Amino acid sequence: MQITHNGLVLNANLSLASGKTLKDGAVLITHGTLAHNGMLLIQKMQTELAARGVNSLALSLGSVGARPSISSRCLRKTRYK
Repeated sequence: MQITHNGLVLNANLSLASGKTLKDGAVLITHGTLAHNGMLLIQKMQTELAARGVNSLALSLGSVGARPSISSRCLRKTRYK
């Protein structure tokens, strides 16, 4: 799904548990800007939450501006201490 807020388009994946609606609430899943809502980890989290009867919305912070939900490639080498 896409959510537009103040002119920004955000890509998101809404997972509704069986027999639940948004009125039952939802967990908001966010992550770093180099990630996306289609990553296996995010998919698994949504599947497990739904299996436990919990709705969830996974937002792709890295997809602000209607970019596709894909991983961004880092082209700059970084050394961590």
